[in-house]
Amino acid sequence: MIKMGIIIVSNPLVKKILKIILVFATVFTIFLAKLFITLYIVVGFGLGGFYIKNRIDYITEFQWWWNKNDDGECIIDLAEVMPFEWDYFVIYYHFYEYKKIKEELAIETDMGDLSEADSRRAMFIRNNKVVFYEDWYFHPSEPQKYTVMPYDGNYLLVKKDDAKFRAFKDEEGYLWLEKIE
Repeated sequence: MIKMGIIIVSNPLVKKILKIILVFATVFTIFLAKLFITLYIVVGFGLGGFYIKNRIDYITEFQWWWNKNDDGECIIDLAEVMPFEWDYFVIYYHFYEYKKIKEELAIETDMGDLSEADSRRAMFIRNNKVVFYEDWYFHPSEPQKYTVMPYDGNYLLVKKDDAKFRAFKDEEGYLWLEKIE
């Protein structure tokens, strides 16, 4: 019969060795978890051509998770973390027409307006062309925890050389990115 229980170690050298092994195992486990998440986001997974590596929410969530301090905050520089070249990005909500933004910013890409209430779009622009965009749609039946970038006015325009944000989560789990002026 095998009995399982607690092993009592009285030898101080053995105690130190076991403590070192336990600390190493814990640190190594955390490292592997972060490595797996990094590979998952950077490499993405290919199922029917679906890749998540450019998703703004995943990139910012990962950066926050990896770099947050004890207060749950960090600085995210989008110029450093977005995996493509861009000059500036703009984010706007459904009530502002795309053609107005296109005219005001001289963008050379045709896209339609956002059709659903509570939707928003982020566009990354390079040489007056949209190189990446992402739309978000709010569906009350499917609560989503997406990245929130508050701004005043019709849209938020951020140049690549000034793309630093303070990142933190609210009590509902939303990741907030506040522009650092």
